[in-house]
Amino acid sequence: MEDIKQRLTYSLLQILDLDVAAVLKQFLEGETSVLFLLFRTGKPHSPSEIVNELSISKGRVTTLLNSLFDKELIDIKMSEDDRRSFTVSITQKGLAVLGEKMANADRYFDKLVERLGKEKSNTLIEILNETVEIMKEDD
Repeated sequence: MEDIKQRLTYSLLQILDLDVAAVLKQFLEGETSVLFLLFRTGKPHSPSEIVNELSISKGRVTTLLNSLFDKELIDIKMSEDDRRSFTVSITQKGLAVLGEKMANADRYFDKLVERLGKEKSNTLIEILNETVEIMKEDD
């Protein structure tokens, strides 16, 4: 059993060393993660919702939102009821930037599915889904 654990650990660490890991990581942190959240949910979010969804600090969210706004990748809409609160949504320019990043990530998965084939790809998906469920038990 120890040998299998070591081989599994080594295989997963090899994946983390690949360029694809950096491509995927951007969807989990930083500006791209905010754009991806806004795209994925299809609705505006308040800063506190972003804090909760991405599990990052309020200060970090403020920095990210300011940067995204300066780049015209998000719009900010002030609340009519409370001038201290606002929501953000992704702009067309933000969608274009995110689209390029998603297309770059898709190239890795296109190659993977092409080389593995349908049957092995589906098996991999099943194993990954089961892995996620097992790992969630410890979270």
